[in-house]
Amino acid sequence: MTKTYLVGRRYLLEKKDWGGLEYKVSSAQNEHSIKTCDKIAGQLSVGQATVRRASEFTLAVDKIVANTFY
Repeated sequence: MTKTYLVGRRYLLEKKDWGGLEYKVSSAQNEHSIKTCDKIAGQLSVGQATVRRASEFTLAVDKIVANTFY
């Protein structure tokens, strides 16, 4: 799970430099997000879908942590 979280965090940080989440960016920026996903997937020998699911997992974990009171 740690690896999944870190892959997702890396993807979110790298694509954020180009305008935020994919569903909110213009088509030119979306192309960069796809290239970012391809790059990370290639470096880690996983598929694009794995990288995108990892980013969804990361967002979910961050949301849980933000809403948990100690």
